[in-house]
Amino acid sequence: MEPVDVMGEGRLAQCTDPQGAEFAMWQPGKTAGFGLASADNTLVWVELHVPDPAAALGFYSALFGWRHAEMQAPGMTYRVLSTADGDQQDTSFGGIAPQQGQGEPSRWTPYFNVPDVDATVAAATANGGSVVMPASDVPEVGRIAWLADPAGAVFALLKPNPQM
Repeated sequence: MEPVDVMGEGRLAQCTDPQGAEFAMWQPGKTAGFGLASADNTLVWVELHVPDPAAALGFYSALFGWRHAEMQAPGMTYRVLSTADGDQQDTSFGGIAPQQGQGEPSRWTPYFNVPDVDATVAAATANGGSVVMPASDVPEVGRIAWLADPAGAVFALLKPNPQM
């Protein structure tokens, strides 16, 4: 979608990256953007799953100036993203990982910080959502589950490890 004014609040454009992942860009007006993140029931992380993580990193680094740090995870290299300025760890906000399954679409997945992943999974399924990946504990990360809302939009839940 070409850039449009949003009632004086800002400007919005929607794009698709070279590997097919959709994303949006916001130019602040009266509304700067997120006022709160990483608190209970708010956005805490975003993760891009694509066939070629290195190519995606090149695209987004050229577009936004993002930096990355590589971490080895079982069977893959995970790239932790951070903004162009500031302490790299303090400004990290997401990661890039290879697609996990055959036929998985390229996509950005938002992670929401929740106080109880299992209770939130139960609430989501009671309200028409579905489980994409059951809740599980990920060492040094926390408890994670992937869900889809009633329209099929995928999102994740995370109760971060307290040491993070």
